[in-house]
Amino acid sequence: MVHVQTHYSEQEAQSIVRTLARALAYCHKKGIVHRDLKPENILLSTADETTQVIKIADMGFARTVRPDGMETSCGTPSYVAPEILRGERYGNTVDMWSLGVISFILLCGYAPFAASNQAKLFRAICRGTFRFASPYWDTISAGAKDLISKLLVVDPAERFTADQVLAHPWVAHRANASNFMLSGVLKQLRRYNTRRRQVIKRGFLVKRVRG
Repeated sequence: MVHVQTHYSEQEAQSIVRTLARALAYCHKKGIVHRDLKPENILLSTADETTQVIKIADMGFARTVRPDGMETSCGTPSYVAPEILRGERYGNTVDMWSLGVISFILLCGYAPFAASNQAKLFRAICRGTFRFASPYWDTISAGAKDLISKLLVVDPAERFTADQVLAHPWVAHRANASNFMLSGVLKQLRRYNTRRRQVIKRGFLVKRVRG
């Protein structure tokens, strides 16, 4: 019988973030940037959530980072980094922004940046202003919030790297994560996914397979 998980702890969210950071650290050391990291591209090896292995999928936009950076507009609206939206050259730091968004969603069930259409969403992302709203974040540890605050940094030069994520106390030390069960997250995720689909239908982000 397949076990279906209805809620999970901050420690389990922490484990997912750690695994993703390890995978990104490996790719980045090889000079590869994913460019479209999002929950839909995070797969489980089995349907049984008690024995799952996390894998990053869909490397269609993955490329080797050029010495002078990259400039192709690609990604998914809610997870795209500010430097891509600003039309700047970028590197593997765009993956770290996406990891910050994913980490935020894992812990509370909604995205740090939201709007009624893509134009407003992109302006919110470029501003980079977000908050840990009550009551969703009341039981989340200070360490988790600190890590997210170091990933969702508009300036890519100041944003945490994958190695810095792995060295961060919240990721490196399991005991620092809260044991509170995040029972409201699944309901929030369902609401978020509904809103996200509506925003995507109202706009577009250019996706190309070159460069």
